[in-house]
Amino acid sequence: MKKTSPSDFYANSSLANNPASSWGYKPDNPINSSGDTFAVRFMGLVPIPRTIRNRNIEERDHIVRLCINTVVNCHASNEFRQLLAQEELGPYISVNKLETFLNVANFMTSFFHIDDGRSRLLGRYMNNQISHYKASEIDNRHYIGLVMKSPNGKRECNVIMIDAVDELLRKLQSVDALNHSPIATLGARLKSTQDYDFKLEMLACFHGVLEHSAACSRLRNSGDFLVRSSPNQPGVFVATYKIGPNQFEKAIFPENNINIFKQFQVRNCVLKRPIVRPDF
Repeated sequence: MKKTSPSDFYANSSLANNPASSWGYKPDNPINSSGDTFAVRFMGLVPIPRTIRNRNIEERDHIVRLCINTVVNCHASNEFRQLLAQEELGPYISVNKLETFLNVANFMTSFFHIDDGRSRLLGRYMNNQISHYKASEIDNRHYIGLVMKSPNGKRECNVIMIDAVDELLRKLQSVDALNHSPIATLGARLKSTQDYDFKLEMLACFHGVLEHSAACSRLRNSGDFLVRSSPNQPGVFVATYKIGPNQFEKAIFPENNINIFKQFQVRNCVLKRPIVRPDF
């Protein structure tokens, strides 16, 4: 994947050079119309099937920290698995450290990535769709988990790595009290932005080119799964998963895009625990 520095972003991106037309904000808004942009790294996400708004602050903080630890360490703790079984959290998705830019404007938070000279949208959320966020430090690195509700109604905790954590938290807090524009109004102005497709190769549980039998040997418990590339059909991606003692199945992905993982429903889902590849 092409690496892009913050200076390259500001030099080449129409989002930065022409924010009024790109973002749809009036220049006389109390906060700079283009918002503040941070160079961050997107680490992954955890689907959250149920709202956490009815929980107290301590419980919300704990859930977000748990999501951050799970995504960053690529490991589901016993507590995470218990919440998974209770349908409180969805299967986690860890990706390679994807160099990303996070823009926080007065009515919207957006993740986007520069690829082949084009701005690709990773995710866009109205700020009133952010129900909670929390910072956490792991091995002297700073992470933020943002619990958001996507336009299709699904909640997820997006985990990012960032250096200017205090500055970002202040920016998020500064927009909390503002009145928000109707979603439809902004959405109509932003339809031209192209969504970025997360590729399956980015997943921590992508094991490269692998035979089905070799994939099965890496799965220990029912619900374990991994993603692999078929050695017999170049370009075809397969999920291999375990359903019982010495019982394995496989399924071909219809396209090279991890958005299918965001559609997971924990109930009756056979893909419970992604097995991280050894070199991740």
